[in-house]
Amino acid sequence: MSESVFLESSHSFVDKLLDLDNEMKAKMCGKGKSADEIYQMYFDILSLYEKSSILPLNESDKLLLQDKKEQLDDIQSKLEDLKKNM
Repeated sequence: MSESVFLESSHSFVDKLLDLDNEMKAKMCGKGKSADEIYQMYFDILSLYEKSSILPLNESDKLLLQDKKEQLDDIQSKLEDLKKNM
């Protein structure tokens, strides 16, 4: 695979993943969502970011996704703490 095709496919994948992330977050803001539904959505997004870590992406895209995953790890930990205190 040529480098330009590799970079283009890497960016395309990352853009689609970020779009999905934003779409899921928008759904979480909708009315009538239970804590369990929101927790599951965060878990699903986190799972996608974890799976993306094994894909052949360029370094900047890997770092971006790793940062997003770390943010979600933090949010998931806070959600678990909230769930325990309920």
